[in-house]
Amino acid sequence: MHADTNNLEQVKLSSSVTIGGFRKLEEEQNRQEIARFVQERFSERYTEPLLSMRKKHGFCMMAICCLLIEAITAFRKGWQHPTTRRNKPYREFFAGHPSLAVTPLLADAIYDHVRSGIFHLGETTGGWRILRRGPLVDSNNKTVNAMRFLTEVQKSIDEYCVDLRRATWNKPIWQNFRNRMNALIRNCHG
Repeated sequence: MHADTNNLEQVKLSSSVTIGGFRKLEEEQNRQEIARFVQERFSERYTEPLLSMRKKHGFCMMAICCLLIEAITAFRKGWQHPTTRRNKPYREFFAGHPSLAVTPLLADAIYDHVRSGIFHLGETTGGWRILRRGPLVDSNNKTVNAMRFLTEVQKSIDEYCVDLRRATWNKPIWQNFRNRMNALIRNCHG
């Protein structure tokens, strides 16, 4: 059974934007408000709850960070099915943030031992550990600093929204965004 189209228009994509509201913003090519919506969606659903928790745990933080890496990369690239790309979102994400100094091989290790370990087994694998101190990633000691990782992922979301605001409507960043949003809305149909 498919969702009624009128009811679908009322589905909330964030606390202030429904599918119908998004379609109106898209029709108006309102880049500023769409970028604000993207920031709101990721912040209220993922980063704000983590930051407001009294007791923070690195595994929970890294699970959310890994989810966000895949989501933000899917928006930047316009991917409709990012989960079919295995470690590619991690390579793309870190390649787009050279200041983080994560090589493709290290991105693969994070994907294999941190992301896949946490998502599939509820643990890291290959001797990797999650901390809340130290460098972002320490390949020698096989550690990831979840606090710094969350900060960097949040910065990448903020940068993406700035890039959306600055780009004109027909630039590739907007074409990719619309491609990903169309897939997101199709997934709401059930």
